[in-house]
Amino acid sequence: MSDCRDRQVCGGERPVAALASDSAAAGQRLPRPLLLRYAASCFAEGALRGIPHSLANPMLIIVLGANPGWVGLFSGARNLFDACLDPVIGHWSDQREGRLDRRRPLILAGGLAAAAAAAVLWLIPSSPTGTAALAWCGPVLLLLAAAGSLFQVPLFALGMELGPTPHERTRLMSYRFGAQRLALLATPWYLPLCLSSAFENALAGSRMLAWAVAALVVGSTLLLWIGVNERPAEPAARPRESLLAAFRSCSRIPGFWPVALLQAGMAMALGFTGAAGVVLSVYFVFPGDAARGTQLHALISTLGTLVGLTALPVVLAVSRRLGKVWTLRGGLGLAVAGSLLSWVTHRPENPWLQLVHPFTFGVGVTMAFVLLPSLLADVVAAEEARTGFRREALVPAMVGWIARLAGAAAAAIFGLGLSAVGFSATTANPQPSIALIWLRAGHSLIPAMVLSLAFLLAWRWSSSFPETPPGDSNTKRLEQVPSPGL
Repeated sequence: MSDCRDRQVCGGERPVAALASDSAAAGQRLPRPLLLRYAASCFAEGALRGIPHSLANPMLIIVLGANPGWVGLFSGARNLFDACLDPVIGHWSDQREGRLDRRRPLILAGGLAAAAAAAVLWLIPSSPTGTAALAWCGPVLLLLAAAGSLFQVPLFALGMELGPTPHERTRLMSYRFGAQRLALLATPWYLPLCLSSAFENALAGSRMLAWAVAALVVGSTLLLWIGVNERPAEPAARPRESLLAAFRSCSRIPGFWPVALLQAGMAMALGFTGAAGVVLSVYFVFPGDAARGTQLHALISTLGTLVGLTALPVVLAVSRRLGKVWTLRGGLGLAVAGSLLSWVTHRPENPWLQLVHPFTFGVGVTMAFVLLPSLLADVVAAEEARTGFRREALVPAMVGWIARLAGAAAAAIFGLGLSAVGFSATTANPQPSIALIWLRAGHSLIPAMVLSLAFLLAWRWSSSFPETPPGDSNTKRLEQVPSPGL
């Protein structure tokens, strides 16, 4: 007969009191099998996100001949729809009552629906011309966005509930981040794989790839459903709220705005570097040589992902020793230094100096992306300890909505600025001097300014976060919230 903790990991139902008792006996540490099951779903989430971004958009334009303007317009509308849907699903998940869990049924329904949408995405019924392809793929991608939100929002909320202590929440978020980084290693190669000689044609390759991702999502969703329980829903501490009332309540939670604005700052900085990166490499580092520019940029991106993965144990160790806030400050400072350094390293005289970038900017971004979700989980746990009301889904969805708007604004500002300074992709070399300066600034100086502001905010608002020294009464109170994963 297996012990009680193993039964919990494998899906057996346990009362909350027993869970809390097991947590104390286990030293408040989440078992690795549970972390791996959760990380598997996060990996599938990352692979699923690559379908519209890394495959569908370039496939529609390059292979199927759809109008780039219509594809871009639809892509923006889909992203806006996705961002607005997340808080609605988060509020619904938080407010759910009844015999069934609040998160797992939504994760199961969303995962299966997203897998079905991915599976039929490239089953275009008519001849695959640009117009017919967009007419079929457009609605299916909207369904994929809706199902993806239903899968992703409660999945993140479940992760916030699983961690019984501030450090364990950081540990769990590092597993989530690592799994998504692993998926990110594969998604840039979606289109090259579909265009390879391994398939009859690109459309056949896209179908096979989408089916493989769908199978991955189904498998990981069922593994999570069978192997991970959530903390049972408790009676509401106050009457049910409307969505707008819940928005107002979340905006008043101590620590909400510091985390939200820091996430927005990170999203804005990455919006600039993401929009400028490959263009800078092609038109400045390798003037007009698209092949060399894109290859080196892809190599730097892959190296950045690998460096971020290897840095995770160091981030966890430093966070446990110095605390999350000090570690976050260090990460933001390192990202600022990396942004400024890219003004020197991204130059045509020595293109390989770019290899420094993943070890500075990349590591700093890794530290921020692990610690900010963990701090947000602490904010939500502190609010529950203070009021008895749980908002593990709505609060991250609202923060994500703010961050997406910031990232979209950065990409739009960079693109509009590039057009205003006379840049033209049809005249690869030479570009106007002011256009090259704008490219370099968008990859270096502007992100450094945004991240410097985030660094100052993290320093100024450190008292807003609910993290306290070990042994403090507030930390003990947070750790008394029972964990469902032990």
